[in-house]
Order: sequence, then C-alpha cells, then structure tokens
Amino acid sequence: MAGYRCYFVGMDGKLINVEEADLPDDGAASTWGAELLRLRPHYRATEVWLLDRLICRHGEA
Repeated sequence: MAGYRCYFVGMDGKLINVEEADLPDDGAASTWGAELLRLRPHYRATEVWLLDRLICRHGEA
C-alpha cells in the first residue's frame, strides 16, 4: 500500500485542501480522485500525487 495524496483545486486554481489514503496502486488512486471530485462538485479539480509524481488530474485544467 502506498500513501497517496489528493489535492483539491478551488475555482480560482489554488490548492485548497488535501486528503490522504493508502491505496494498492495508481489505478485505485485515480478512481479515488475521480470519486472525491464527484462528491465535492464545488471544487474545480482534484490532483492525485504519490510523493513527487502526479498520478492523475480530474476536472477542469
């Protein structure tokens, strides 16, 4: 299991919040990031990172 971080991007493009999760792989982390954005539509996007590696971004660029 790895410690992934999901950053929430506000409508102004700034990082607002973060959640952490231990997930088995990048695919699970990507699914997690998409689900977090679906549950919090007031954010512009989510970015999922593992250490210094961007795994995925969901939402508006």
